[in-house]
Amino acid sequence: MQWSTYKSLCDRPDYWSRWMLDQCMELLHQQNLAALGQVLADAVTDHPLDVPADHAGPPTTRMHRVSLSVAMRHEILAALEHASARGMITPQTAGRGLGGFVEAWREYAAYVD
Repeated sequence: MQWSTYKSLCDRPDYWSRWMLDQCMELLHQQNLAALGQVLADAVTDHPLDVPADHAGPPTTRMHRVSLSVAMRHEILAALEHASARGMITPQTAGRGLGGFVEAWREYAAYVD
């Protein structure tokens, strides 16, 4: 895959890094929303996006397409807004907080496939 195509797809709101997806699922689990986390897990494509030949990032940077209904996107957005407002974190976000999480979900919630 060419870098220009890869970057273009990665910029779409329906493509998420494995790391970000894992953190979102952890935050849903922390809020006793495991069923919603499972909906997110089920919406992730099995295979990550192909990468350019010289891609050197770790597996957590691999991008996955997420396919959720608009209603489900808004439900997860609400849960992430709640987590952010409560100052929740995951072990992996302890040093950085949830900066960008709510914004990314807002963008995906508004995205027209």
